[in-house]
Amino acid sequence: MSQSLITAEMLDDAAQTLKGHKVRRGRCSCGSMTPSTASYQRHQAEVVAEAIAPTLVANIMQLLSTVAKAAS
Repeated sequence: MSQSLITAEMLDDAAQTLKGHKVRRGRCSCGSMTPSTASYQRHQAEVVAEAIAPTLVANIMQLLSTVAKAAS
């Protein structure tokens, strides 16, 4: 049985989290400075990574456990 490490639900959660981050005059609503497009894109990537990291790590750990069981 195949399981995706990143699920649609995780991406939906990340998208909802990202909707709360609005930029105005070089600053995000969370307080981060985003003076340029590149810095805002980096900030968006950080927000998405923080949103999916816990579930992604759990999925990787589950995958490693499955591989270890299969190898023994």
